[in-house]
Amino acid sequence: MNRYLIWAIFLWLPLNLIGKTNFDLTGDSLHYLTPQDTIFLSTGLYGQKIFVHEMEQNQTLFSLSRFYGLTLDELYYYNPKNDGGKYGVGSKIKVPVPNRSIIRFRPKDYDKSLYVPLYYVVKKGETMYHVAQRIFKMPIDTLMDRNRMIGYELSIGQKLWVGWMSIKGIPDGHRQFKGHPMWQKSYSYKMKYALQKRRKKEYRRKGPAVYIEGTKSTTDLFVMHKHAPIGSIVQVTNPMKKRTVYAKVIAKTPTSYDSNIEIVVSPRVGKMLGVRDKKFYVKTRYLR
Repeated sequence: MNRYLIWAIFLWLPLNLIGKTNFDLTGDSLHYLTPQDTIFLSTGLYGQKIFVHEMEQNQTLFSLSRFYGLTLDELYYYNPKNDGGKYGVGSKIKVPVPNRSIIRFRPKDYDKSLYVPLYYVVKKGETMYHVAQRIFKMPIDTLMDRNRMIGYELSIGQKLWVGWMSIKGIPDGHRQFKGHPMWQKSYSYKMKYALQKRRKKEYRRKGPAVYIEGTKSTTDLFVMHKHAPIGSIVQVTNPMKKRTVYAKVIAKTPTSYDSNIEIVVSPRVGKMLGVRDKKFYVKTRYLR
């Protein structure tokens, strides 16, 4: 090729692409994954498999959440610093990956251009049995052969190739449960409430509620209720948003609050109820 033509092509390339490798590029708002990418998974507080997506130009949190089968509320749960749409180029966004989206065995019609390799980053104390059987539900021999391992020893930070994921993203149907892990916990409380309801009497109340202030426990589902027994489960509904959360009673409503305050909720319960004001109206149900 004529050397002048080569220089012309070089000068035509966008400046932001010069000096970048394929591993740096993650596409635009229409291509969040490319065959050149690699996904590195770790486990979250509740055992979820999570990887970090670095935002590129023209990418938005809304389209990112849709691509990975999430709602914005779910995405914000994993990325509280980005709540309200705060992000920019280079922002690192945590994305949970459901089991159904992890391809553990190479498909018969495997096409390299349609998948990205997926690795797991080993944590302290993890064994080959734990990673293979407990986390990924796959044979130990398969995981060892794929990584050309002779012994069972693992080291902190070691990257194990466990399979692939489609470059088309994650369908929302792959997620076993709609909502972030706290919605799953609310659902488990709901089931417990339903079982106890068979042998206890249900009471209904309504009135003003407030957030718990000065607490660092923003991730759990708990309340302080004026009438419900300590240790029991209560149903809390925000009729304005038509949202219901089940939470555990950790104490009676303190006398330091106004006498008309029916219930005091944790920040996480308030967020899930969709309330924005410090004081809001709720309906509650509890059992005795």
